[in-house]
Amino acid sequence: MVSSYFYRAMALMLTVGALSKLQKMERREQARSEKFAKLLEYEDKKEKATSQHVVCYYKIEKNDTKRLQPEDIDATLCTHLIVGYVEVRHDFMLPRTIHDLDRFNRTMALKKKNAKMKISFWGDWRESNGGFIFSLLHFLDKYKFDGVDFDWEFPAWNGANPLERFYFILLLKELRFVIEQAKRNLLISCAVAAHIAIIDTSYHPGEMV
Repeated sequence: MVSSYFYRAMALMLTVGALSKLQKMERREQARSEKFAKLLEYEDKKEKATSQHVVCYYKIEKNDTKRLQPEDIDATLCTHLIVGYVEVRHDFMLPRTIHDLDRFNRTMALKKKNAKMKISFWGDWRESNGGFIFSLLHFLDKYKFDGVDFDWEFPAWNGANPLERFYFILLLKELRFVIEQAKRNLLISCAVAAHIAIIDTSYHPGEMV
């Protein structure tokens, strides 16, 4: 006859075995949860990293070799680099000095360090009209820029012609139309004010996209 001790021992072994198996299952489940949480965290960081824009501005100074040079820029810090300054004279895009052309080329060479970085040039073209757009596209092609940044501070503001806000929108729309007709993939950006009074006076935000 089997003693009660035997049954108790068997019950204890089964209980210990079941607990051990349960603990293993819990550990595996916890490991899966931690792995899944890390995967979600990685994907979240990846999404933020790929969607984040770090826009850097670089102003070329006239005949000043003591200031920041193109080679001094850490290209890995920026997703977009906007370099200036370019002027419009009689609807033609022109650098301020002959030395700027060399600096433009040296700035574009930064793509060797960061091929994904987009480089645009900027200028204040409040005196321009639609005729300069083709000169702008030629300038983009010649120096291999990825786009253009409009730095008009600020249309129709501080006693300026109230119609300037309409001229500004018209200029942007004309440029976009020409780019789309030419099937070009170019960036158009604008340096705008954050002050609500200037926004209300100078821009039609809904028409700028």
